[in-house]
Amino acid sequence: MALLVPAILAKTAKEFNEKLEMVAPYCHKIQVDIMDGIFVKEKTISVNEIPKFTYPLKIELHLMIKDPLSIFQYEKHPAVSAVIFHYESTDKPAEILQAMPKRIIKGVALNPETPTKVLQPIISQIDMVLLMSVKPGKDGQQFMPNTLVKISEVKNMRPGIIVEVDGGINSENAADIANLGVDQAVVGSTLYGSNNLKRTIKNIMLELGDIEGVAV
Repeated sequence: MALLVPAILAKTAKEFNEKLEMVAPYCHKIQVDIMDGIFVKEKTISVNEIPKFTYPLKIELHLMIKDPLSIFQYEKHPAVSAVIFHYESTDKPAEILQAMPKRIIKGVALNPETPTKVLQPIISQIDMVLLMSVKPGKDGQQFMPNTLVKISEVKNMRPGIIVEVDGGINSENAADIANLGVDQAVVGSTLYGSNNLKRTIKNIMLELGDIEGVAV
């Protein structure tokens, strides 16, 4: 079973709230993409621009930025429970992990071309690994099949670690990643481009084995 985690990529607070209203009734947590226009070409709202909300949701921050150490102000948002930075964004991943507050789930993301073996020196410090199944920074890309091998590699590297996959996930491939033991599946454009959001969410949840999908 894997949990469906809707992603919100927003350039303004207004866009954030619009997307949140769409997915909030169907999930327990969301992933918020933070882009600086440097590490990736796109730029989104910053961490301190994420609006407060009343939904009982947790946020995981996906930092697609050049300097992850610079924004540990995310603690100011009460819903943030996890932070994920890109291995490719820094030459000091261990330092960033050490600087994160203990209450935070510590995550490291890998781009599609980055081998999982780079995690070996820091794997004991990581709570979650996010495997990108598309190139970061742009919506609407197709799932890259080589991600399937990397799922097993991370699981074998450290049993019990949370493995998350992000990019190009839909009802046609969700079961493939769930069967390999993925814990969380991040879905964005597939949801917001749907003509029937409720049905799309239910179909993906059921393929993931997420029992919450039955009640949608």
